[in-house]
Order: sequence, then structure tokens, then C-alpha cells
Amino acid sequence: MRNNSVSTMFVVLGILFTGSGWARTRAPELAEDPHYNQAVRLEIGDHEGDESWMYLPLPETITPGDHSNIWIYFEIYRETGDGWAENLYWSWNGDIDPGIGTQWDHWGTEPPWTYPFNWWSPPPYQHTLTLFDQYAAIEMLWDIDSSTVSSWYGYSAIDVSQPLTEVGTYLDGYRIYLRHDAATGSGSEVVWINYFMIIVDDEVYYESNFEGLAPGPLNGQDDWQAGANITVNLVDFAEFAGAWLTSEGQAGYDDQWDFVDDNSIDLADLRIFCSYWLQ
Repeated sequence: MRNNSVSTMFVVLGILFTGSGWARTRAPELAEDPHYNQAVRLEIGDHEGDESWMYLPLPETITPGDHSNIWIYFEIYRETGDGWAENLYWSWNGDIDPGIGTQWDHWGTEPPWTYPFNWWSPPPYQHTLTLFDQYAAIEMLWDIDSSTVSSWYGYSAIDVSQPLTEVGTYLDGYRIYLRHDAATGSGSEVVWINYFMIIVDDEVYYESNFEGLAPGPLNGQDDWQAGANITVNLVDFAEFAGAWLTSEGQAGYDDQWDFVDDNSIDLADLRIFCSYWLQ
């Protein structure tokens, strides 16, 4: 039986706040992927502004001009879903250009595209259709000696010796993030990231295949930082209240509000819910 005084408190608190919605956005976790391997799961809900991100602070700052070449390699698995493919970004924290890439969501009648370098693939940078229901590798080469960049997606060449327009003084981190930039209602999404590697001057600088790490939150493992940007509001508050003090198998139980994954919705979940309020 639910505690009516607690439910009444929910209603009173709910009247005090407004904002935009939220649904099942989580910080990256290590879990079993569709191929039964352990990989990083990025998950966002169906609300504009939700984001799930992973960030690798480099053990030592890389000064691009001191090196001949730098490579990034990682694998992406995108599942076909009922909604749009949302935006997936990857970028250096530092000063090198091009330094950001994107898997862009649908835009009007346009299908989802993959841009290894930059946002809209302005000439001369190229793009190709995003692949679904399979792992597809992203490879990017910054050839500093020749002032060019090259890229591959799904082991097919996309950019071949295009201009490297800026070589700055530092690279100190790398970020991958899934973000719901489309309007609320375009769908939630899960994306998997497997095997990440940085190569500098043809030698491995950093490598992780995620297989040997502990299942659960990625944050703090193999030097990765991870988190989520979530906004919750009165609509979510009402849904949470509807599942309050229920357990798996009971009427009203909804797994999306079981933040601590203990098959019940109680004060521990409420604390996490409140931490996201209007953030």
C-alpha cells in the first residue's frame, strides 16, 4: 500500500516546478551488447536535450605539432528503432581542426549520415550513410607531416588526404556523446561503443576493448569519466509518483524509475530523481 502522505508531498512539490521532459536517460554502462560481448551502452530518452556521454582525459597532454601522425579508432553499433536516429558526436578536447565528427540525425527527408570530420561535411570533407544493426568502425588519421586528414567508416574510405587546417598546442581528452537534439517525441535510442584506441606516431597510446572491465557504470573504469545530462519536470514527477513504493510484478511498477536497479521504487530512487530536477 502506498504512503498517502508521501504521495501528497509529491503533488505539492510538483506544483512548484515546470520544465521540459525526461525519459530513461542513463550514464554510460558496461553491459552485454547485441552480439553478446561487453561494450559501452549509451542510452537517451525521448526528450530534447537528453545526453549520455563518455570522456577520456588523456594521461599526458599531446602536443600535435611534436608528432608525425595521430589516429583514433572506435566501433559503433546503432540499432534500428521506431524513432529517429539521434545525434552521436565525437571530438577532441583541444585545438586541432578538423577535430569533431558526427552521426547526424534525420533532417527533413534526409537519411542519417556519418561525417567523420565536422558537422555538415563542408567541402572538401565527405560523408556517407550511417550503418545500422552492425558494428561499424570509425577510423580517423591526422597526418601532421603532410597537413592532411583521412577517414574510414565500416572500413571504407570516406576522406582521403583532405586539408588539416589547424595544428594547435594541446590535446588533453576525447569525448563521445549521444544527444537528443531533435524535438521531444522523435524517439529514444541506445548506441553501443566497443574498442577504443588512440595511436600516436604509429604506437599505441591508449587502448581499451571494455571486455575485462566490471559490468555496470563506466565512470572511473579504465580512466573514463561518464555521465548524463537529464531534465525532469512535472510530467515525469506524476509518472514517478504513479510507480511510488511498487516492486517488480506489482501493478504500477515501471522499470524506468528504478534508478538503482533493485526491482523496487523507493527513497533511494527518489533521491536520484530529485538530483535531476530541472537540470
